[in-house]
Amino acid sequence: MKQIQERLYKPNEVAKMIDISTDLLRKWSDEFNIQVETTDGGHRRYTKENCEILISISKKIKEQNWSWDQVRSWRNGEHDSFSSFEEKSNTEKKLEELLEYARIQKEKADQQEQFNLALIQQLKVMESRYNELNTYVQKRLPNREDFLERDRQLIELREQNKVEKERMDELRKEERSWFHKMFGLNK
Repeated sequence: MKQIQERLYKPNEVAKMIDISTDLLRKWSDEFNIQVETTDGGHRRYTKENCEILISISKKIKEQNWSWDQVRSWRNGEHDSFSSFEEKSNTEKKLEELLEYARIQKEKADQQEQFNLALIQQLKVMESRYNELNTYVQKRLPNREDFLERDRQLIELREQNKVEKERMDELRKEERSWFHKMFGLNK
């Protein structure tokens, strides 16, 4: 692109410079509020500043894929800078991906919370059952000392039974021997 000089340019020169038609140049000038000079006959003339602005507009539309709305906003000073259409769509795509990821994470967190609540409820039920069982066992089973005392009593009873049995055996022997003596039976 050649150097733009300080002079007034005809529409066909500017259109050729930025590679657009003169009709499109006229449309851009009106649409994007380019303040052009006019001759006494009403023909448009473009200053060096007008050309530089139009070159910037051309780059934004052709290279950066800006929409006319974006260019208009830029020209009106509403936005200092715009992302290109491609950058904007990538940004929007990333935002959508992040929102989807956040939605999925929220679903997982909600499911985990429901699971945790159900688990807590089950643990409370189990704790209650454990306490009931523990109370039942405490009431039904004697304490350790009672067991030891019973064991001692059982051992004593076995000893007594053994002694009784031995005594009974002795008595039987005596009875037999008396019976044998009485009737004169020998072994």
